[in-house]
Amino acid sequence: LGMKFKRFYLLIFLCLFLTPFVALAFLKSVIEHLATSRAMTIMDSGFSSAKDADLDRYIIELSGVYHKKYMEKNDENFWLKFHPYRFILTNSVITDFIRLESGTLETLSISGHCDSIARALAFGLRLKGFDAAQFNMVNPHSAGHSIVQIKLAENRKVVVDPYYGVYPISEGKLISAEKAKELKSLAKAPQEIWKPFSEHSDFSFYEDFENVVFQDQHGKVLLHSDIDLLGYKDITIGIADGKNNDLSAELSNSVLNSYWTYLGHRYDRMFVRSMA
Repeated sequence: LGMKFKRFYLLIFLCLFLTPFVALAFLKSVIEHLATSRAMTIMDSGFSSAKDADLDRYIIELSGVYHKKYMEKNDENFWLKFHPYRFILTNSVITDFIRLESGTLETLSISGHCDSIARALAFGLRLKGFDAAQFNMVNPHSAGHSIVQIKLAENRKVVVDPYYGVYPISEGKLISAEKAKELKSLAKAPQEIWKPFSEHSDFSFYEDFENVVFQDQHGKVLLHSDIDLLGYKDITIGIADGKNNDLSAELSNSVLNSYWTYLGHRYDRMFVRSMA
């Protein structure tokens, strides 16, 4: 009788212990199913190119659909409530059993910042069989930004920007961020390299793209600053008052840059600072 009770209590303990994990796994399955259905609905709307006919045109049209959908964003979307917890729900340290795939919540909301629409588009592209992921960039003189990088056959890489609504072209083909930076360093205007998805497209981030540093998602983005100590007694940024509102503005106007203090999840916390 004692052994039976031990087994019974052990069974109760296991049920109580496993129930939350089973519930989380079920919730993950439901959310990813909803995101997949939502992505397929988005991609099936206003889409004409055949994937096998012209791969570049297919990617451009699909990305344009996401850009235009983002321009219709609803900031009252229910799924936006989960955005503050994405760094937990999609964190790589969480087991696959309960971790949400990157881009699921963003697909359901189609709102937020550049990283959100980038992950949503990458999620849709992966559903179509592409190797796509968020691609992080920083202009040391202005801002950080996220777009989408797609890896194609023969080690070819191309990028598209669903947030600002542009994509880089050379000789009629999509190109990589590296190639776009190379072309910009030849003093080309951004409109000669980047083409618009819509009348809402914005080229401002790419005005001095030759200065931008970038890296694959989860890769280290190096932020380097050269400091001439001659003439400097010290360098003081901001006020020691427990607040950070003054730091970005003062860093932008200093010998450093505004992302020296950035610790957010948007760029995976993979900034590496160096000073010489």
